[in-house]
Amino acid sequence: MALAWADVRAAVVGLGVPLDDLVVMGSAPLLACGALSSVGDVDVVARGETWTRLAERGSVVSGVLGDAMVDLPGGVQVFSGWQGQAADAVVASSTWVDGVRVGSVADVLAYKRRLGRPKDLLHLEAYERWAARRS
Repeated sequence: MALAWADVRAAVVGLGVPLDDLVVMGSAPLLACGALSSVGDVDVVARGETWTRLAERGSVVSGVLGDAMVDLPGGVQVFSGWQGQAADAVVASSTWVDGVRVGSVADVLAYKRRLGRPKDLLHLEAYERWAARRS
């Protein structure tokens, strides 16, 4: 599934919960800044009562690094934290793009370097090309 920024934004807004408590993570921050043209899914970090409300919509499982995660329709995965970082910290380092919170690009690049999966390496290369064009 190839999702453009408008698709990601619509999926997040469509959750129907307070946007102040959500942060778009995964590869989508690279999409939001223009370094990628599409992503395959929507990863969102939710905090507090918003996490509780979203967790009630599906089966909560433990993510690879211990964060709780729930799969929702439309390819949306909601996490209680990100890569071992608490949701409040993820929110604190986020910025607003088109009315939704987006995770720190620096944090995204760091975890992609750490994981080093083939898709992460492609995303890192895409970001470097994008950054070089901007300078």
